[in-house]
Amino acid sequence: MVRKKVMEGWIVVCTTVMFFTFGFLSVAYGESKPTKEETIKFIQDKCDNLKITDSITSRVFPDSKDSCTLILELKYAKEKTIRFIVPLKEIDQTAIKTGFNPFLFMYTGDANNTVQLYTKEENKERKKAIKQIVESYNTDKKDNRVEEYEISANIHCTDELIAERVAKAVANLVDLCGGANKEPF
Repeated sequence: MVRKKVMEGWIVVCTTVMFFTFGFLSVAYGESKPTKEETIKFIQDKCDNLKITDSITSRVFPDSKDSCTLILELKYAKEKTIRFIVPLKEIDQTAIKTGFNPFLFMYTGDANNTVQLYTKEENKERKKAIKQIVESYNTDKKDNRVEEYEISANIHCTDELIAERVAKAVANLVDLCGGANKEPF
């Protein structure tokens, strides 16, 4: 009788340890997030070298000097190139949204799908931390270059569902680059 009770006790202990161990492992593995490199590759696979129209191409790629800086580029054939230099640690995770670029609407005539990135607020105003470089080319072969700082930039995607997935990937990338939002809501 005592032997039976001891065996039942060991079975309960072993079963408890097994469930705890496997349950802990499944939770730990379920919470792992993609690495910075995997996230950048995902974003590029979905949105890089996107031909918006016959004359407009969109690019997204990391800065060669800093993988926590994304470069978003719109190339208007033979007209101009617009580059946004986006320091990911300055992006507000709570303000990453999907939508469309109204300026591109003039060229495409339809609601293109974008991931909208906004900088963090400081003293109730958004920081102008995204560098915008516009290089336009006129018929005299003279280049015109204008640099400004902005509060937002857009990543262009093929459709709304892809844009939603890319928005989640960008939020993960912001977190990996140390730009996680410190506010609770």
